[in-house]
Amino acid sequence: MTVPHTQHFASWDEAIAHCVALHQQGEIARAEEGYAQILLALPDHPEVLRLRGLALSQLDRAAEGLPLLQA
Repeated sequence: MTVPHTQHFASWDEAIAHCVALHQQGEIARAEEGYAQILLALPDHPEVLRLRGLALSQLDRAAEGLPLLQA
């Protein structure tokens, strides 16, 4: 599992936790990239959909984020 920027994780949960940590540290664009990569493998993951929607909204891309928040 590679997310983001060629980092390797033992599990998807670990990758998600890494992206959440980036998000909490204010590195929203990097977190959003990671969420997008995770969703390529887990397209229906509700938590990651919500987190990516939130990140997109915070990046002034609400039109993209809102459908994910509603999913």
